[in-house]
Amino acid sequence: MGYSKINPQVIAKQKNAAKKLIRKLESTAKSNNVSISVKIKQGRSIIKEIVDFTKSHKIDLIVMGSHGRTGLSKLILGSVANGVVQQAKCSVMVVK
Repeated sequence: MGYSKINPQVIAKQKNAAKKLIRKLESTAKSNNVSISVKIKQGRSIIKEIVDFTKSHKIDLIVMGSHGRTGLSKLILGSVANGVVQQAKCSVMVVK
């Protein structure tokens, strides 16, 4: 049993939305004299990508959001935060 491939147009749309949000966050950080570094990773498991990135870059704290969503969105986002908390070797702060 395999998974069907995601439509490339859907991926492109998601990337564009993410880049727009990142530009906004970078602007907000810069206006508050906060230095940030943005990395975009793509893979089959976002949890694995986050955990592997923190290991390879010797990161000591992961800060991630929990948006208080309901239904399926809550399940998906909650499972990512939960997976990172359980698998990461460093501290993880989940903010609402």
